[in-house]
Amino acid sequence: MWTYNPKADIVFKKGLLFTNIDAFRAVLKDYVIQKGFPIMRLKNEKSKVIAICGVEGCKWRIHASPVADSITFMIKTYQGPFGGVFLTAATLDANNSIFPIAFAVGLNIAYEEIVPVASGRHCCRHICSNFKAQFSDILLSNLFWRATKSFDVTGHNETMASIKELNIEAWKYLDKISKTTWCRYTFNTRLKCDHITNNCTESFNAWIGELRGKPILTLVDRLRKKFMKKMHKRYQKGYMLTTAITPKMVDKLQRIGQVSRQCELTMAFDDVFEVGDMNRFYIVNLPAKSYDCGAFQISGLPCKYAALEIIYKRQKLESYCEHWFSRDMYLKTYASMIHPIPDEKMWSPMPHVTPAIVLAPLLRRAPGRPKMKRRREHDEGQSTSQPKRWSRFKCGNCDSFSHNKRSCQVAPV
Repeated sequence: MWTYNPKADIVFKKGLLFTNIDAFRAVLKDYVIQKGFPIMRLKNEKSKVIAICGVEGCKWRIHASPVADSITFMIKTYQGPFGGVFLTAATLDANNSIFPIAFAVGLNIAYEEIVPVASGRHCCRHICSNFKAQFSDILLSNLFWRATKSFDVTGHNETMASIKELNIEAWKYLDKISKTTWCRYTFNTRLKCDHITNNCTESFNAWIGELRGKPILTLVDRLRKKFMKKMHKRYQKGYMLTTAITPKMVDKLQRIGQVSRQCELTMAFDDVFEVGDMNRFYIVNLPAKSYDCGAFQISGLPCKYAALEIIYKRQKLESYCEHWFSRDMYLKTYASMIHPIPDEKMWSPMPHVTPAIVLAPLLRRAPGRPKMKRRREHDEGQSTSQPKRWSRFKCGNCDSFSHNKRSCQVAPV
């Protein structure tokens, strides 16, 4: 619940509560006076208050309405006045968790121009969503995922041939997309990353939360503190590990070991085996870490065919993992710290760096209502954290639920 503090600036945020609508209107009035900009009230009713900035191009917007008790007011959406594109460079650590490398607020410049040596990938979930919008056959969708998850070119080509036989137009649609952006078997083997979706990016955006609507300096400083806290927490976690590899990799290897039991093993030499799976056979050479399926070269973890041989020889699966997934690499990743920064009031004057007057950036308001949430695909369904609201109308005349009082056909009593 919002409380008045004459010594502090008013700060709005999503979910902030007020005792009633009059309290919210009073605080909104003080906020506008404090910040010194005009607002336009699009709605100013007992059921809702919606206001936007009166300056052309400013994105500031606030929407408040009552909660369940119909008295307490809550800010439902809040958009700060600051624009720009939030750019982030992130990677994955040894535990398959997001590790931010750098971030900035700037222009929307294609990464191909800034980092021309980077290899790009498309999110296969979005490709599949667009694919299903034109080709709704569930079998085609299943074949698409089999094609993109294949670690070897033979398996991919066989699946693509099945798609072509089933629907030539669907095959043409996928064939137009560069294979290096969505087919696992084409991924750079030096990266040891087999991800085919951008789920980690969306998780990172959710972790940032409402900081995106803050002023640039506030955004940068609060992100610095979040990163500083997260890095130290993970460094402490690394010291508590008792296994040679990270926990998520241990879980992966356990699942791989269980699936390997479905394969058939034929020994050719001490460390060379032929492993069969359904109607396919693969050669596994443990000392050379050479597996025909291609999974190890791309992911850095033993595949189920290699796992069967390792288990047969009574050896540990983690001893055949790439060192990038080890406890030592995890600790090295978080060994450095983000240094704390003293309060701004304690900074030394920098007249040659800081200009006397800093002008606000020129902003242009985008058409339409500002989007506060990620656009969901047609097959994703509703969010489990925010279930869809619904209500039933009851007629005040006949107490029936099939209509309301205005459309009631029964004569009033």
